[in-house]
Amino acid sequence: MQRVLVLAMVAVAAVAGCSGDDNDGAAPSTTFAPSDASDWDPAALATAEGLADQLRAGDIACDTYEAFNFPLIADDYEGRLPVPDAMSECISNGENLTFEIFLDDDGAASFTEAKITSICKGVTQRSIPFEGLSYVRGDGWIITPDTEATADAIAEVLDAEAHLETCD
Repeated sequence: MQRVLVLAMVAVAAVAGCSGDDNDGAAPSTTFAPSDASDWDPAALATAEGLADQLRAGDIACDTYEAFNFPLIADDYEGRLPVPDAMSECISNGENLTFEIFLDDDGAASFTEAKITSICKGVTQRSIPFEGLSYVRGDGWIITPDTEATADAIAEVLDAEAHLETCD
């Protein structure tokens, strides 16, 4: 789980560093401000848990499932990315799976666009090698694994679409 936390912190640092002090046109963060992980939107958190259960039923491991700490995410994303209505993670054969849930598909689309823009801005400014961001998107949710192959497997189990976004 430490590897997951380190990866998450690196990703957040990259995104946070990408935008500078001004908003650079990124979508504003939500005004919903729960105090800890238990205060994510209950319906959105239930959606994430249901997706994790579907992965397990489809023979994709999803171990050590847990919700992220809301204040950490809200602070890191403020002014840079829309804050999901729930965010959680699990480990699948050593690979991190991040679940970002929104109450509607427009929220998921806005988040995905802002996230890709922020990542690409950061890797371009710093000349960081970047093979792309693999993710699976469904109706109001995004699951981001570490690899494209896992995204493809998740998409098949959940009858959703896998994507690979690059900065070209």
